[in-house]
Amino acid sequence: MQSLIKIVLMNLLTIFFCIGIRAQSPHFKNYNLAKGKKSLTVNTIFQDKKGYIWYGTSEGLFRYNGINYKTYTTENQLPDNNITAINQDIENNIWIGHKSGKISILKND
Repeated sequence: MQSLIKIVLMNLLTIFFCIGIRAQSPHFKNYNLAKGKKSLTVNTIFQDKKGYIWYGTSEGLFRYNGINYKTYTTENQLPDNNITAINQDIENNIWIGHKSGKISILKND
């Protein structure tokens, strides 16, 4: 009788654990850096000391604060839109390397 109870309990535990254990699916959310740009390539990603995420792309520089994007291109501040490197100095200036070999500096406000 005890062996029958053990077998039933083992089966119930096995069923309980098999039903209760499932792999979690990761949650992904897509963000559009530049709407309408078909051939946007992200070349580099950098997080600064304030927590902003910077994306250097083939179409400009994008700063993400967790909610909104701010775009930097040749239309407002940059000498070249193709960004290949991003870094920050001790004074919180953002240094940007361009594919053309030029370097820009942005004050991180």
